Amino acid sequence: MAKEAKDLGEDSKFGLLKFFSMGTAQDKKAYFEREDERAANTQSITDNNVKTQDLDKKEHERELGRLRQQKRRGLLKVQEIKTGERSPGGTKRKVWSR
Repeated sequence: MAKEAKDLGEDSKFGLLKFFSMGTAQDKKAYFEREDERAANTQSITDNNVKTQDLDKKEHERELGRLRQQKRRGLLKVQEIKTGERSPGGTKRKVWSR
C-alpha cells in the first residue's frame, strides 16, 4: 500500500489512520448534540424509574400497615370475646351494669 500511495503522490496511511479522518466542525457539533440528547434521555428514564420505585415502596408500606391493622383488630376482637364484651359469634353486646 505504501508503494501505491507514493505512486499516486499521496502520503501512505498506516494502522487506524486509514479508517478515520479529522472530521469537521459540523460533525463535532452533530456528535455533541446527539450525546446531549442521549444523556437527557437516559436521565429522564432514570428519573422515571426512581419515581416508579418510590411509588411501589410507598404502596408496599401501606399494604403492610393495612395487614398490621387487620391483625390488631382481629386480636382485639378475640380479646373482647374472651372478656365478654362480644358474643361468641363476634357481635357486640350491651353491657349491663348492676
